[in-house]
Amino acid sequence: MLTADLVRVRRKGSKLELCKLSDASRERMLQYAEDALALAQAHVGLPRCDFEEAMNALEIHASDRKIALGLFKLVEDRCSFAQPEGIDPVVARAALFSAAAHVRKNGLTFDRSAIIDTVSAALEVTSDELEQALFADLRQAELLTAFNPCNAQALLEQYQLQQAQAVLTHAEKLDVDIETDDPLTTRAFFQKLKFFRLLFTIESRGQGRYHLCIDGPFSLFQASTKYGLQLACILPWLRLLKRWRFSAVIRWGKDNARLDFEQEGEGALQKGERLPGMPEEVQALLESFQKLDSGWWIKPCEQILSLKGRSIIVPDLMFHYPPQNFTAYLEVMGYWSRDAVWRRIEMVQQGLQDHVLFAVSSRLRVSAKALDEDQPSRLYVYKGVMNAKAVLEHLQAMLPKATQRGEEQLVLTGE
Repeated sequence: MLTADLVRVRRKGSKLELCKLSDASRERMLQYAEDALALAQAHVGLPRCDFEEAMNALEIHASDRKIALGLFKLVEDRCSFAQPEGIDPVVARAALFSAAAHVRKNGLTFDRSAIIDTVSAALEVTSDELEQALFADLRQAELLTAFNPCNAQALLEQYQLQQAQAVLTHAEKLDVDIETDDPLTTRAFFQKLKFFRLLFTIESRGQGRYHLCIDGPFSLFQASTKYGLQLACILPWLRLLKRWRFSAVIRWGKDNARLDFEQEGEGALQKGERLPGMPEEVQALLESFQKLDSGWWIKPCEQILSLKGRSIIVPDLMFHYPPQNFTAYLEVMGYWSRDAVWRRIEMVQQGLQDHVLFAVSSRLRVSAKALDEDQPSRLYVYKGVMNAKAVLEHLQAMLPKATQRGEEQLVLTGE
């Protein structure tokens, strides 16, 4: 991904804007992209140093330097590099330096070629192979083993997208408005937010319109590079929705100024892009729960729950107990903020009737007793990873009291 130093932006009052390309600049950028892509393809199998030397030799107009370097960075990101095969460089250096030290320690005549020949024979390699292996683990000695090609136009479009993504890695927060005309698309987008473990709240505005508040990395106690990258990863999905607009508060520059950054647009989510994957911990829980002989059905949730048509909950899993036609949901809040957990508790206290089990990491220091047992929803506080048996116990406890008494009677009578 592009780094902040390769982004072309300008300050306009309290706003931060991406610089637009003129038609003439776009033509030059396309040529730079074509040249860089061709060089990458031509250097497959050669050392990284040769590839970088060829890239540095490309002529770049002074005013185009930043964007050209950005394009070159994207080309390099499409390359795969690996250490050359052969003897381990650490082993080669240790053997050679040990032999050289032995010669000097014993006052023998220091003959570089003779030492190399002796060590290479001991390691059963040629002298040339030994010398090549000495520093083969350095970055410049890596081989360009594979290249993922694309056309120049696609690379330029990727650059424009990644500029916005690089800016978002410095966000304090995002206010996002989206509009969709397909419930599955809406659900898929919300699940993407959860897949990237973003901290967010959703409010329905009616007729497929939603307002989201998403915390940025600079809203946390400590700016997190990992969280910033996760936030940036949501932008390509946002741009595929029917209509979208976001306003972000950005910390930018050496003075760490608070600036507004806005973008909007339209798109269309393709069929193959509708179904997002689940976070690993949710998938692991689903698989573990399916192995229990519990009598409950479990599947990824396809519904969106709401309170009074405004506050939104996007459960991860749905559980159904056929004997009593009872349905419950699981929302994994994991390492979300404590404020997010308390907002869920307030929703329950304000009248949420759906039976939701909120799974919260113990690191958030929220007690399971924060929700009364007579409420339809519950808190499951876990350490480390979620436990399928513990989830089952909570689900059983959520069954209506009459159902539980009836099951106890069946056990006592042996029926």
